[in-house]
Amino acid sequence: MKILLMCGAGASSGFMAQAMRKAAKEQGLDDIDVIARSEAEMTNNLKGTDIIMFGPHLAYKKDALAKDLEQYNIPFAFIDKDAYGAIDGAATLKQAMDVLKGAKPQEVEKEPVKEVEKKEVKADKNVENQKGFMGWITNSLAPKLDKLTQNVYIMAIQQSIMSILPMIMIGSVSSIVGVFRNFEALSWIPDISQLNTFSFGLIAIFLTILVPMKVLEKKGNEKLKISAMLSSLALFFIITIPNIADGNISFVMDKIGTGGMLTAVVTAVFTAWIFNVASNHSMFKKDTVMPDMVVAWMDALVPVTITLVIGLVIMNTGFDLPLFIRGLFSPISAFGQTWLGLIAITFFTCFL
Repeated sequence: MKILLMCGAGASSGFMAQAMRKAAKEQGLDDIDVIARSEAEMTNNLKGTDIIMFGPHLAYKKDALAKDLEQYNIPFAFIDKDAYGAIDGAATLKQAMDVLKGAKPQEVEKEPVKEVEKKEVKADKNVENQKGFMGWITNSLAPKLDKLTQNVYIMAIQQSIMSILPMIMIGSVSSIVGVFRNFEALSWIPDISQLNTFSFGLIAIFLTILVPMKVLEKKGNEKLKISAMLSSLALFFIITIPNIADGNISFVMDKIGTGGMLTAVVTAVFTAWIFNVASNHSMFKKDTVMPDMVVAWMDALVPVTITLVIGLVIMNTGFDLPLFIRGLFSPISAFGQTWLGLIAITFFTCFL
């Protein structure tokens, strides 16, 4: 039996997975395999999964997660918050087994379900009756934020960034080593700055590819996913206005690294939107005798052409989109570098 644990980055669920494996071994349950992954990796780890257990802090995404898992017919539950906080592997393992038993129609007990439903209704009423600041947070602000975070494009951006965390971490280590090398006593440490250049330094390119992929996966447009990823990458390279001379092409590293993240997100979301619109229209009827592969190729021609043509038009007008986007966000960036900005960022991170 395979139990898949999910949390934001796969860190806290990793500790729980270790505790559950230990509990399973103590109980002689050698056939239970418990793995922990980040939420962004969920769809890539569903093969052979019997049940998915989410961290309790992901409960606000219940509807979105249910929608994502609907086609896979895999039961899921949110780990009890007390067990999660205490890293109680035995209790979480028991909860998973109970959910699996309850997922079988012949073993569902009606009375306990009714009792649970009554408790949930009572809890909902208590939440609705909250007043004051916490009432506004619970009944007004939280639902709006939940709706925002469940937007397909927002979720795709979030999950894409989570997917490239290893690259970000490698680049960060390289940067820290570079700081140590500035001290004379540690100047003997080898220069590994190129690790940053070819990991975190390519973050814009990574986002350009991943965001369309995540969006089209969530929209169920698998047949156009690869074409959208390639078109997004091509559009990004066009938008960054490379220098082409004597058969050579060169890019400004800042535009394809951290300085180009916002440009990458804009071009990726735009490309994904073009392909989603195009997916609703096909050059062939549903009962066509043409092979599916040929249909997918032909249906991709229009959105690919539109994406590239728009990019070339922008490039030939000389409009520097990365510079324009950076200018729009420069006030926010400047504010974030001040002590007041640091306090605001820290406050809103904790508050939200």
